[in-house]
Amino acid sequence: MQKRFYPMIFLFLAGCLLGSALEKIQMVSAQTTYPYTNYLPIVMTDPRAVYFTSVGPDGGTVVSLIIDPSDPATLLAGTWGDGVYKTSDGGKNWERKSDGMQAGFVFDVTIDPDRRLHYLASAYEHGVYESKDGGKSWYQTRGMKDGTVVYSIKFRPGNSNIVYAAVRFPTIYTSPPQYPGGVYKSIDGGSTWNLTSSGLPNDYVYDVAIDPRYPNVMYTAMHQTGVYKSTDGGASWFSVNNNIHYRDARGIDINPVNSHVYVGMYDGKGVAYSSNGGSSWTPISGAMGLSVFNIALDPVDQRSLYLTGKEGLHRCYGSPYPTGSASCALTAQGGRYVYDVSLDAASAAATGQIKKLYIGGVNFGVQKSTDGGTTFAAINTGLKCNEIVSILNDPLDPSVLYVSSFGRGVYKSLDDGATWARLDNGLSNKNITTLAFRPGDLNVIYAGTLDAGLYLSLNSGASWSAVNSGLSRSVVIPDGGDPLTADAPPHLYDWMDPLDVAYLGLDVIERNAFSTDAVYPEILAVGINPLDPSRMVLGTRGAGILKSNDFGQTWTTTPPQSGEAYDFMVDPSQPEYFYFAGVLDQAVLTSDSARNLWSTRNNGFHAGADVFGLSLAQPSMYFAASDYGVYKTNAAGKPWYRLGFSSLPFNDVLADAGNPGFVYAASTYGVFRSDNYGKDWIKLGRENLNDRFLTIAQGFGQSPVYFGLSGGNVYKIGP
Repeated sequence: MQKRFYPMIFLFLAGCLLGSALEKIQMVSAQTTYPYTNYLPIVMTDPRAVYFTSVGPDGGTVVSLIIDPSDPATLLAGTWGDGVYKTSDGGKNWERKSDGMQAGFVFDVTIDPDRRLHYLASAYEHGVYESKDGGKSWYQTRGMKDGTVVYSIKFRPGNSNIVYAAVRFPTIYTSPPQYPGGVYKSIDGGSTWNLTSSGLPNDYVYDVAIDPRYPNVMYTAMHQTGVYKSTDGGASWFSVNNNIHYRDARGIDINPVNSHVYVGMYDGKGVAYSSNGGSSWTPISGAMGLSVFNIALDPVDQRSLYLTGKEGLHRCYGSPYPTGSASCALTAQGGRYVYDVSLDAASAAATGQIKKLYIGGVNFGVQKSTDGGTTFAAINTGLKCNEIVSILNDPLDPSVLYVSSFGRGVYKSLDDGATWARLDNGLSNKNITTLAFRPGDLNVIYAGTLDAGLYLSLNSGASWSAVNSGLSRSVVIPDGGDPLTADAPPHLYDWMDPLDVAYLGLDVIERNAFSTDAVYPEILAVGINPLDPSRMVLGTRGAGILKSNDFGQTWTTTPPQSGEAYDFMVDPSQPEYFYFAGVLDQAVLTSDSARNLWSTRNNGFHAGADVFGLSLAQPSMYFAASDYGVYKTNAAGKPWYRLGFSSLPFNDVLADAGNPGFVYAASTYGVFRSDNYGKDWIKLGRENLNDRFLTIAQGFGQSPVYFGLSGGNVYKIGP
């Protein structure tokens, strides 16, 4: 994960906003197995008064958007990693409103049409959360099964005490797998829920639609089984799939004037339209080829139908309303994933056309149009939910930061995150996996990519050029299969159900990088000899470990060619074992300064351990973050021993350069700190929202320690 070279420390980092509130700390013995099941945890206040502070940048992935029907300047955004955000000024400024939520990954958020401070939001695998004070505080609702994923929440028109939720239950991994789900109903505004799925197949539900004219009439968009209908408010359901052209349905909406039904299909199957309550269906020819997430009928202009999907935002048009012959055209974000669109009916001009539209999607946060969709502009100030997978902190000036926002490229801040600038001159690939300074010359930066090789900047990121001579894929990695087998960066999405990884499109950029005809392997790690920066090593997926003797201008392979090195560490005090590599399935490999051959040095590791992070505390004393816990050696790897957390996988580890004895370890269950070289640990971070820490970084001395989470931004503790 991180890239560390003695005496510098370099890291991957991805995170989401933790706020600046003082957090609870738990004392954990190094011999305690996590989760804590065999002892009474001691909850205490950290004596150093640890604060987490977000340092940006703005933007990220937004899955759900809704406009307050009583105040169109107020919107809620459901983000993928940092819970719910709110704006009260039409998107000029956003504020996180997620206190009390147990998970920060939100598929849907909605506003009670009758009680404007009453919100409901889905929290991934934690059902529905409720706020009655405009998002200031949230409480988990009751009645849903453990592990329930809620994709859509709908208030009943005319009676907002009745609410429906389209859900998936945890996948049952039989052969073939089973994907159960259904519809929940609440009669108390969403505080408690009861399953109302009689007649539905053993399949999960992406969306539910309620006919505004006849609220007892409802439809579901099912994962594999098309559309089901209820005429008794959800008490019973029956199939309405006669002649429907496809059955992987994602979004559904109903025309409030004539009760016509529109259902969006995935896999390029567009939209099916029914004018007779689902008795028969007609595909909309202009939408064929589109993979649709959500559907939004224009509430002012009945001729317009908006579609969000993996090809962007499209508008279908037909008169007097869209039918099978409706034409569809791209409106915004062509070729990018747009998850949701929200239309401001109050902005309709005298011509009867809505002027203000908001869209949310992958890696671009929220965008707004004030000209009916002709142009869109980003409105992300304060909204922070990126996938930041690497960070560099200038050791000579801690206020200077470089970060990689996966899918968005490299950003630089000169003021500790107050403002950011994108560095993309010559950097054609935006899927940056790692960043590294050249020891002795901090103007020189290396950037590894997912599928375009290695880039070099000689001017602090102002411009980039490729340095790929000798770098080519030598190990064929077949395309296809489980999307999580091509996980990049590691552990970014492997906690999610593969169904949702595919649904959100998170596997697409990964799959594209591992096609059998790819030229360059994925760059996982960069290692540099601090005594002679011309000597480098490169960890890859697809070409093993490579070396360079000319500052990375040319590369040659080294045995073993199949090793996947996720981190490097250099200890000049060990001439025989100079380079250390954290490797998939092999724990730790070592090599001398020549780097001609790598050998295992994993005595003490669990068999088949993956090591994603290495950190040098002092000569011969190292720490390793693995999928079987945190390991330590006091004798340059002869042997290693585990410090505890045997059931907890760790993504990164950092020995604090300015505080001897202090060690940080990042996991997807929180970040931990020891002040006695790993003997005892305290848990930093919160007990809710998003504690999926990936990486840790630091400059020199008393500079801050930076952290990152999956689905968010850069955070720091310290000065």
